[in-house]
Amino acid sequence: MIRPIVPTAFTNTVCDEQLKRVLMVLSGLNPQVVTETVYALAIKREPAFVPDEIHVVSTEAGAVLARRALTQPGNHLARLCAEYGLADIALPDHHIHVISDAHGQPLADIRTPADNEAAADFITELVRQFTADEASVLHVSMAGGRKTQGFYMGYALSLFGRPHDELSHVLVAGPFEGLQAFYFPPRSPQVVKLSNGSEVDLSTAEVSLASIPFVRLRHGLSEGLLAGSATFKETVDAARQLLEPPRLVLDLLSKRVRAGRVVVQLNERELALLSVFAKRVLEHKPAIAAPGKYVNDEAWGQWLDAEQQLCKPRDERRRWDEQDPKITMTGENWSVIKTRLHKSLKTAMGPGAQPYLIQKTSGRRAGCFGLNLPASAISYGDLS
Repeated sequence: MIRPIVPTAFTNTVCDEQLKRVLMVLSGLNPQVVTETVYALAIKREPAFVPDEIHVVSTEAGAVLARRALTQPGNHLARLCAEYGLADIALPDHHIHVISDAHGQPLADIRTPADNEAAADFITELVRQFTADEASVLHVSMAGGRKTQGFYMGYALSLFGRPHDELSHVLVAGPFEGLQAFYFPPRSPQVVKLSNGSEVDLSTAEVSLASIPFVRLRHGLSEGLLAGSATFKETVDAARQLLEPPRLVLDLLSKRVRAGRVVVQLNERELALLSVFAKRVLEHKPAIAAPGKYVNDEAWGQWLDAEQQLCKPRDERRRWDEQDPKITMTGENWSVIKTRLHKSLKTAMGPGAQPYLIQKTSGRRAGCFGLNLPASAISYGDLS
């Protein structure tokens, strides 16, 4: 059954839709963290968050322990559901995700820098996939596994998380933390002996959930990163651009620009139009009006033609005294080129393209257009 999302101390947004609740748990060699988190969410939290799906992320060794403790007949997850009257929450084998290396081989442990890099990429891609499902809300628990894995899990959610997704860490008090016999507090007293010979009652264990606030950077990622696979480093680099001052480098011969850290391939017309505005900034010239809608603007045609010639190899450029027809430039043609330029930049950069778009100005030159960058942020260079 899919349950509606209601406002809680965790949720940042009220969702009116019927969303599937997905719990993603990082588990190392202690599969207890899965049942502890489910108990804290479904039993202790008000209102309850009962997951429709559970996904466990672990190494090969941790996956073996998770299968043994949480998928076999009479497993601890089934016992928790039965004891507290929860709908059965199954953990099918394909919901246990084993971290693999760059060659697709499962990792027994995370020990080397290469292992850490592979774990970062694996976790990032999983979080991207879960957050791509618009019919779901994702709750991520980073309590298990190595510290680096927990960091990657939280950072990945910061990169891809939506307003209603959540991040938490389950807390178990006293002698019950890491106790092999403890999976959740039973309703009835259940006494077990500790390694030092003393006894404790599992039903007295205190389990709580710490909400972890995180900065959401999803709005700054390009459509390509949101829709397709990318490494952890590539995704982080894309997010960094939002925090860096804009920098535009134009390479007319290779028909490329580097906007921030992203290199974008453009066609001649798109690059020529951008170059016209870039040079106006460098020459400290004011914003300029677009051509009239149905009238051929010869000045605009000449400006665009001059920049297009610079996009060609020297031996292919037309001599200025040749009487070839110049570019016909009406407002309609100009608008089409600008729209395509903006689309190329936005597809490559997402919202990060905003500083590099040709903007309509206000004030004394209302209705004119310009590039809203300082001259110090613009240069021409070789990007080939």
